[in-house]
Parts: sequence; structure tokens; C-alpha cells
Amino acid sequence: MSSPPPSQGPPSQGPPPGQGWGPPPSQGPPPAQWGAPPPPRPPRRGRPWYQRPRIVIPAAIVGLLVVFVVIGALAGPPPSTVKPSVTIAAATVAPTIEATLPPTTAPPTTARPTTTHPPSTAPRPTRPAPPPLRVTIVSLPATGQGNAVTATVRTAPGANCAIDVEYKSGPSHAAGLGPKTASSAGAVSWTWLVGTRTTPGDWPVTVTCSTGSASQSDERDLTVLDTGKPE
Repeated sequence: MSSPPPSQGPPSQGPPPGQGWGPPPSQGPPPAQWGAPPPPRPPRRGRPWYQRPRIVIPAAIVGLLVVFVVIGALAGPPPSTVKPSVTIAAATVAPTIEATLPPTTAPPTTARPTTTHPPSTAPRPTRPAPPPLRVTIVSLPATGQGNAVTATVRTAPGANCAIDVEYKSGPSHAAGLGPKTASSAGAVSWTWLVGTRTTPGDWPVTVTCSTGSASQSDERDLTVLDTGKPE
């Protein structure tokens, strides 16, 4: 069976809205409907920096450290009280040490004998060593019977020299064959006359020179030519 339709009676005769006793109807937002998104929230204002603990606490620590550093720099290093005590202790210990130690006496010093050195004399200049003694007959030309001949010798300067001429008949004793002394240049010479009866041929002539303990000789042949044996 179908239900009877609702009765459509006359509308209620109550007072109209806003009239009569009682509170006026609310004018708020319409009620939310099922399935509709919620309304957006108003933007949230950020807190100031002095209300943020992550910033305030480190800043306070840094500020305290700066204050301590400044106070310490203005106050200066603390006065040291160790030095006076050390000096007082040293001053009190020194007299007691000096009183207990026996007096020391220094041993007598003996004067050392002074040695006198003879005055140094300048070394005498040393003479150069003389050259080795040498004797050389540098000239003895051939000559004929009854002619003069000259023998020239080179040796050490100032050397004492002698000449010996040996013919077939023996040593010659002609004038001019005596001993001689070499010149400063080391030259010495003899000139003599060959006899007219001297045998022609080659005859030895020996010259001997000496200086000090040194002695040297040189020998060379004299050629006597045949000139007919003049009387």
C-alpha cells in the first residue's frame, strides 16, 4: 500500500525573522558540505629573532666570551707573589751557608822564571853556488917550426890554470907557459914560440884548472909543421 501524501496545510503563522523576541539568526558562514575541501588557513607570522632560542643562546655565549676577554685585557696579568718569596729565601740561606763554610785561602803563587831569548839576527844572504868547473881548449891552431902559437882556454872565472906541452924530446920550457888565473869571464890563454928543432907532428897539450878542491883538465894535440928546420 502506498503511503498517503503529506498534508499540505497552511504555513505557520509565527513571527517573521528578525521580529519578535529571541536572538537574531546567526550570519556565520554556511555549514561545510560533505566532500568539500577545507578553507585555507591564514598565513602564520614568523617570530622575531629574540624569541628564537637557536639564535639567542649562541649569541649570548659569544657576548659573554667577548666581555671576559675585554675585562682580562684591562685588568692585566695578576701580580706575581713568587719572586719576593724566592728572593727572601735566597737572602736568608746565603748567610747561613757563608757561616758554615770554612774560609778558603788561595795557595801562594810562585813567579815563573822568565826566559830571555837572544836577539834574532837577520840571516846572512847566501851566495849562489858556483857553477861546476869545466875546462875547454877552444883554440890551438897548427904552427910551423920557429913560429909562435897561442892556446885559448875557457873555464870558471878566477880558476887557477896551468899548461903542459909535451914534445918528442920532453916537456917544453918555453917562455910564456907559466901558470895563470882565468879572468872574470873565465878566459885564459898562453902564447909561446915553437923551437926550430922541434920534431914535426902532433904533440899533446894539457890544460889543468882548479877552484878550491875541484880540479878539471882538457887535452888537445898541437900540430907542428915542418918548415925545413931553420938554423
